[in-house]
Amino acid sequence: EPLYFRKEQLEQELQRQKKNQQSDDNDKNESPDIKVTELFATVTEMIRPGGKDEELKTLQFVAPADSKSKAEQCRKGEKEPFRLGERLIVL
Repeated sequence: EPLYFRKEQLEQELQRQKKNQQSDDNDKNESPDIKVTELFATVTEMIRPGGKDEELKTLQFVAPADSKSKAEQCRKGEKEPFRLGERLIVL
């Protein structure tokens, strides 16, 4: 099951799948079950010893589309990388 970080990316994927389903007459045109969760709670549950949530075993993180370019900028020193435990507030 995919886990998206951005709503827009999820919406694009849903539209793409709807177009594919329309071209295939045998598929049902049902919307998938969408769940919203807090990221840290999900990760905590994933690493909890003895965890029994079967859905977490099939979870796939889908990185935002611009993540690769931002990572390259960090490697080149063009952008400050995220630091664990720090928060940046822009007003």
